[in-house]
Amino acid sequence: MTDANGLSHDMPIDDAAVAKFELKPLGRRYAVLGLTNSRVEETLTFLDDERYFSSLCDNPNITGVVTNPALAARVVENCPSISTYVHNDPRWAFFSFQNHETQRLRTIWPSQIHPDAVIHPAATVADNNVVIGARTTIAAGAVVKADVEIGEDCVIEPNVVVGGEGFEYKRTSRGLLPVIHDGVVRVGNRVELGCGTCVDKGFAGRPTVLEDDCKTDNLVHIGHCACIGEGALLTAGTIIAGSVTVGKRVFLGINSSIAPNVTIGDDALISMGAVVSRDVPARGQVTGNLAVPHKEFLRRFKAVGVLAGKPS
Repeated sequence: MTDANGLSHDMPIDDAAVAKFELKPLGRRYAVLGLTNSRVEETLTFLDDERYFSSLCDNPNITGVVTNPALAARVVENCPSISTYVHNDPRWAFFSFQNHETQRLRTIWPSQIHPDAVIHPAATVADNNVVIGARTTIAAGAVVKADVEIGEDCVIEPNVVVGGEGFEYKRTSRGLLPVIHDGVVRVGNRVELGCGTCVDKGFAGRPTVLEDDCKTDNLVHIGHCACIGEGALLTAGTIIAGSVTVGKRVFLGINSSIAPNVTIGDDALISMGAVVSRDVPARGQVTGNLAVPHKEFLRRFKAVGVLAGKPS
C-alpha cells in the first residue's frame, strides 16, 4: 500500500527478498542500516519489541523499518513518514540485510606498511586493508587483521590480535545469527599493546579507536566500537565491553571490567577488580562490584566491618 506521499506501508517481504536484498520501495534508498536511536539521516532499522516504539517514531532519522505483523499496523498509524516492511522475524531479516550489505560494499586495497616499520617474520599482517606507520614494531605471534590502521612508534607485543571480529550474535527464530563487522580499528601514535591483548574491530560503520599514547598491559580485551582516550593506562586483565568510551589519562586497575556503553571521564581512576556498570565522571574514582565512588565503598566497607565485629 502507499499513502498520499507515495510512501510504502505494510509491505510484506519474504526470504527471497532478504536473500537478494530487494528492499527498494518506490526508489527510496537508505544511507545506513542502524538501530532506532540512529543519529544518521535516512536510516533503515528494525522493530520487534514495543519498548522501542517511541524511540522509533520520535527519531526523524528513521525513514524505514522492518517489523512484525503485530507491530506493523501501529507503526503505519503512528509513524506515517516511515516506510514499513513486514517479516515474521524482523531481527533475522534486518541483520541478514546488514550482513549482505557489509559484504557487498566492502572495498579491498593492498596493505600499506611503512618501510621503517619492523614486522617479525613470525607475525601475521593481512595482505589487504592494513596501514602500519613508521617505526612501529609487530612482535612474533602478533596478528594484524584487515581493516586496521596503526600509527607511528607503536609496539605490538607477542600474541596480540588487532582487528578481530567482534562478539555479536542475534537470537532469532532460526537460531543464532552471527553479525559481520564492517568497522575498522584505528590505533594512534606511540600506542603499546601488551602480550595477549585483543582489539575487536568496529561495527555498524563505527570504528574502534585507541588514541595516541594509550598503553595496555597483558591480556586486555577491547570490544567493538570502544574508544580509548589519549594516555589511558589499561592494566592486566582489563575487560572493555563494546561501545565503551574511556577518557584521556584514565587508569584502569587490574581485572577491572567495564560494561557496554559506559563512559568514563578524563583522569578517572578505576580500582582493581571493579565492575563498572554506570558512567564515571571526570576525575572520579570507583571501587567494588558493582562499582561505587571510592569513598562510598570505604564507608560501606567500614560499616560492614563494624557490624561484623559487634558481639551477638
